[in-house]
Amino acid sequence: MAKAKELYISLRDDPDLSIPEGETRESAAWNETSHRMRQHQSNAKALSMASEVSEPSSIEKFADFIEKAVAAKIPVGPFESKAAFDKALGFSFKGVKTTQASLNKIVSDLSNKEKINLAHNVHEYFNSATDEGEHDLHTEMSEWSSSLPEDEKSGLLKKLASTRKPFTANQSINAKELKDNGYIGRAATKGGHKLTVQGAAHLVSGKMKVAGKNNPFIISPANFKKKENLSDSDSWDAIAPEKFEPPKTTKQKQNQLARDLTDDGIFENEKTANKVIAGTTDDDTDFNAHYDKISDYHEELGGHPIKSSGSKGHIDNLNNNTTEPVRQHVPKEAKVTEDKPAEKPEEKFKAIQIYDQGRFTADDFDSEGKLKPALFEGDEVFADVSDAQKEHLQGITFESGKDYKKAGTEDGAKLKDVIKPKTETTPARRRRAPTTAAEQPKPKAAPKADVKKPATKKPATKKPADKAAADKAAADKAAKAAAEAKKPEVSVEQHKSIQEMVKVLGDKHVGKTTDASKSFNNFAGSKEDSEKWFKRMLRNELTKDDVALLGKHLQNNGEDLDDLRRKGISSDDTNYPLLAHGEQVAAQEAKVRTAAGQGDPPLPIKDETEIDGEGGEGEGEGEREGEREGEGEGEGEGIGDIGTGDTGVDAADKKDVEAEASGKEFDKLMGTDHGKQVLAHMYEETHGKDNPFTSPEEHKEALRADFIKNPTKEKTTYSKKWKASEKADSTAEEKAEKTEQTAKVKDLENRAAGSDLKMNKREAAALIEEHGDVDTAFDAHEKAFADKTKKQESANELPYTTDDLAKKIFGDVDPTSRLTHLSADRKKNKYGEVSTSLARELIAHYKTHSGVMDKKVEKELIEQLAFLKDPSKRFPNMRIPKGETIGADIKVANAMVKEAEEKGFALDGPEAGRLYEKREAERTRRVLHHQTAHVNPTTDENKKTSHGEGADPNEEKTGVFSKTDNNSSLHFDEDGNVTGRKRRGSDGEEQHESFKTDGSDDHHLRGDHEARGSRVKEHVVPSHGNHLDDKEKESLGSLKEAHKSKEDAVRSGDDKASTQADADIAQHTKDLEDRGLQQSDFLHDEDDRPKVGPPHADVAAHMRAQGLEWNEANRNWVSKEGDDERRGVKGSAGSSFSHVGDGASMGIFTAEMGADGVINQAHDTRTFVHSSAGYHAVDTNHDSIPSSNGGLQAQKFGQIGSIKSAAGKVGETGKTQMVAARDHSHLTAHGTHDSQPPDVFERAGSAAKKVAGGVSKVARVAANARRLIGIKKLIEEESDNLSSVQSLQLHIALQKLEEKQKTAV
Repeated sequence: MAKAKELYISLRDDPDLSIPEGETRESAAWNETSHRMRQHQSNAKALSMASEVSEPSSIEKFADFIEKAVAAKIPVGPFESKAAFDKALGFSFKGVKTTQASLNKIVSDLSNKEKINLAHNVHEYFNSATDEGEHDLHTEMSEWSSSLPEDEKSGLLKKLASTRKPFTANQSINAKELKDNGYIGRAATKGGHKLTVQGAAHLVSGKMKVAGKNNPFIISPANFKKKENLSDSDSWDAIAPEKFEPPKTTKQKQNQLARDLTDDGIFENEKTANKVIAGTTDDDTDFNAHYDKISDYHEELGGHPIKSSGSKGHIDNLNNNTTEPVRQHVPKEAKVTEDKPAEKPEEKFKAIQIYDQGRFTADDFDSEGKLKPALFEGDEVFADVSDAQKEHLQGITFESGKDYKKAGTEDGAKLKDVIKPKTETTPARRRRAPTTAAEQPKPKAAPKADVKKPATKKPATKKPADKAAADKAAADKAAKAAAEAKKPEVSVEQHKSIQEMVKVLGDKHVGKTTDASKSFNNFAGSKEDSEKWFKRMLRNELTKDDVALLGKHLQNNGEDLDDLRRKGISSDDTNYPLLAHGEQVAAQEAKVRTAAGQGDPPLPIKDETEIDGEGGEGEGEGEREGEREGEGEGEGEGIGDIGTGDTGVDAADKKDVEAEASGKEFDKLMGTDHGKQVLAHMYEETHGKDNPFTSPEEHKEALRADFIKNPTKEKTTYSKKWKASEKADSTAEEKAEKTEQTAKVKDLENRAAGSDLKMNKREAAALIEEHGDVDTAFDAHEKAFADKTKKQESANELPYTTDDLAKKIFGDVDPTSRLTHLSADRKKNKYGEVSTSLARELIAHYKTHSGVMDKKVEKELIEQLAFLKDPSKRFPNMRIPKGETIGADIKVANAMVKEAEEKGFALDGPEAGRLYEKREAERTRRVLHHQTAHVNPTTDENKKTSHGEGADPNEEKTGVFSKTDNNSSLHFDEDGNVTGRKRRGSDGEEQHESFKTDGSDDHHLRGDHEARGSRVKEHVVPSHGNHLDDKEKESLGSLKEAHKSKEDAVRSGDDKASTQADADIAQHTKDLEDRGLQQSDFLHDEDDRPKVGPPHADVAAHMRAQGLEWNEANRNWVSKEGDDERRGVKGSAGSSFSHVGDGASMGIFTAEMGADGVINQAHDTRTFVHSSAGYHAVDTNHDSIPSSNGGLQAQKFGQIGSIKSAAGKVGETGKTQMVAARDHSHLTAHGTHDSQPPDVFERAGSAAKKVAGGVSKVARVAANARRLIGIKKLIEEESDNLSSVQSLQLHIALQKLEEKQKTAV
């Protein structure tokens, strides 16, 4: 423990300590301490250092503990801690399958630079805490990203981690226009303009994407025409991305179809529909067509709803396309009344007992179950029953056999206890205006009290005693009115309570982004409006409209209302803003109705809790009465009866006045449009249409009488009846509209069928919905059908047949003949010029007609592209002269089309044509230079360029083959951590090496498995088609150094150095472009930089356990057993033979960590040659220009005839092949060492080679004969030392020599 602490302190105080971006000096020191202690434990050469530590396990635990504790507190980019970053990442990307743990694992696999990139991008584009009260586009982005499918989500995370500019606009788009419309904050000089969150939202919403899937995060010039003004926040709703909706499952489609068919009345209920649909559909069903099928079947069977009782028969009919009768289903000829239930046979009314009034039989009731009127005449039946009780009994509809005795009584409850007579009382808080005698209604009966009514009644208002008193009263009244006018709308006390409420809600919501918080933070309107509102509140200058805004928020957010009351704010205080909002809404609705000329509002709806009994209207009722009569102040205080000024008015007089007022109110209500609607509805409901016995007028009078008795109850009834009337009318209108719509749809279907135009029922319904009438809908469909047909015809007509393509690249000469190289057409296509151009035409055709082309034609086009890339697939015996690259460069062809697409050109238009011509000329120059100066150098100048200064023109060992180490591999411990490097020497022995200290191996020391190489390509072929001159070479070297400085500056957090590196990169890039090079000549795309880091630790541990070794040059895993076996047969390890094979035959694998955490292992699909110089890839097609030294080496190997032939045989047999090492010794120096004396195999080969020697034919024949005898004797002597493979190969060689000898003789 002490040693670890000492090491930590020394590292912490070391001024040269490397501190990665985002870390502190302390955390960097502990990370380095942990790394060194672990390395010492596993490195055999460092055991002496480790032995000084008494408790290595304790040190390791201590280092782990400190490392985790420090890491938890380290800021990650703009986030204050790792926990904050993890939380934001989870909010934006957690989904059904993506857990926080899986996200943490993805992040842990990233390099420090990638983590910082990811953190900044998540904060900028997805973190809702950065919204600052604006529209929450960040949350919209987060909801979109979290809903993505796992593969797309993985791609998005990768993009966010790889660059600080994940969402860009194409560099060619006008930067000012982008900025003015809010898509970018500032212009960029290269690499695309970085988008704002608004621009990114519009891009990922699908409205601005580049066509195709290659650039999902770039706005193209063509699609920028669909721009919005994003500087205006009102437009943000239109550009917010929607959640990804996964494709519907078969079960979801079945459920949706069941709902649709039930809604359309085809099934009696959804359960039945689900049962039938489940029995008639599967994964391959076209559900639109199935809707039509069931709909047609339903009509064939008579159009009556399909019931559950016959579902099996319906399933059989639908599956067998029959219309056999089904049990319980109404046949086609039957007539069914849909609205009325089937009539039941009339049953005799069973006797019942009614309370204590005795037993009543069927003869006592009419057909509706009411007691016959004759029973109420006289006192024979109902003795001692009041008129009110009789009226109640007459209104009851009795049910047959029901018990009306009332439970718990033997003889029946007493009627007088059940139906208590009404007490004629005056409402406690009723108030009416003074009336004159002329206005008093005449009583219908003499008053019970012996009070003589006066002939006239005077108003209650008393005259003042004199004029002075009258003037004083008027002055007081005016002063009172002036005081009221000056009185503020909202009192100081009310301001105080509002300020308390706002403080409580502010503490809860300010800075938050929940729905309730956004509602509160913006309840006054914009941010500026809210600030003005708060200032008015502090100055006690709020208006009632201001208070209403707060009331609206409280009404819409009940939790805030509850919180206020929990904080001790009274309901009186909280009710004030709610009431203000209610008054404001009522006033606005009245204003709207008045402006629209819609008359009175609907009848008031009374809730039962608001009715205080039959007579208790309350203070509001008094207010309305005051308004109706036009007298009194109408303030509704409920102060009691103020009288008429004559104390002789009795209670009966009050009742009569109230009855008169109620009658007037009834007349007024029933005079409105809503009242007339209610009258008509209630009349038809009670008496039917055009009843000859009761007229509508008589019915109205009866309702009027009921209303006078109990206005409150009847108004509630009228309100309910009005609602029922509205619903009935609405249902009738909907039914009529549906019938009309169905007829139009049917008509449109028939017209389409008669014109041979394809259309299903849903399409017809959609067209009618869009266009309204059948003629317009049919014309639109006809035009759309014609346009679609024309597009399909154009899409399905490919530019060429496959035979046409073959003729264009080979001419008239058979590509398998010996004279094929004489074809002028084939010579034109020597380097794939014609093939690439044809491939570009096919790709442009596909992108132009994507989505319209038939699947069969699309498949044919793909096959044509495959043929152009490798014509030997169609002509397996095709002869390919050395140096020919006849296959199409599909990548270049696609890049041409993509560039035209991004520039907004029509892919088959003249602008695109000029672009293609320019790019194809550049490609021809580059390919010609690449082939003649690098792959197959012919002239001395080209050989000098390829092999290096001062090299032997026939030897290339000092050229590109000196720049890679194909014999080295990495060492790993059991956990998959890199511990060192080993290399096989020319003698086959392994030599262990430490990592370099010049910085080139830092990614191995860091364990950075995602480390990438330089953006500057290793192999550069300029567009101008000439050799790179000294100035261009110097600029390329400087550009590479500038990129390295940029990465170092970013890693160390040195902003100044980073800025300088950016300037250097821009200058060197410009220098190269000024000399005629395209950026694509010398720069990798950001995402295309070659990987250079070690494999993922989990992958390394997995592959190491299988006995596999990591080959650095080819970045794959090689079987150590297979490697040792090939070296053991004196082949690859010796100097005479090399092995050629693919991944499966040689035991070479690739392995990657999948997004789901599963390791994906497979055989490498490439071809390799294994020699004493290690493993080299082989490229026999060489149809593109490689960007790496390894790629150029592969093409050089692919040009060697024996290796090319062996590669073909590997593909046929699946086994490795042996080739003579001398065939490639000029590349790899294979066979030039003399570390061992020649073995028998080499001696036999040397002897066989001398067979062709001699001065004359006769002497040569004789000499060869002697040598053959010597070789046979040599093999016999060394037979015990030869393997079976060596013996077989020598016998084959001797057989050939014998045949030559016979021919010579």
